[in-house]
Amino acid sequence: MGYKKTTKYDYWIDDQTSKDYNKWKTYKGNPAVKWKSFERMNHELYRYGAVINYNTDPIIKGKGSAIFLHIWRGGTKPTAGCTATAERNVLSLLKWMDPVQKPHIVMGTNDSLKSVK
Repeated sequence: MGYKKTTKYDYWIDDQTSKDYNKWKTYKGNPAVKWKSFERMNHELYRYGAVINYNTDPIIKGKGSAIFLHIWRGGTKPTAGCTATAERNVLSLLKWMDPVQKPHIVMGTNDSLKSVK
């Protein structure tokens, strides 16, 4: 998989009022002045990860943004909507994912996933 190394200037925008909503942006100014809500991409939990292409084509404001596969804070610590696991698992998944195969991440409860075809 291709990758991008983050810097302290990289953000994922979840400000629904912005034209940058649900996009990765590089910005060297004060992000709090430019956007009402954003994720800093240069974060220890995002050391390794992948963007889950949810609500990306087309982007619909308010439908959800900033959903990633990333390193967890611990097995009993929730995320704010992302998929997270141990660093070694994230690395293993990143090595396994082949863009040519169009990998998908499916999320849900055991019961809801039984009905997925």
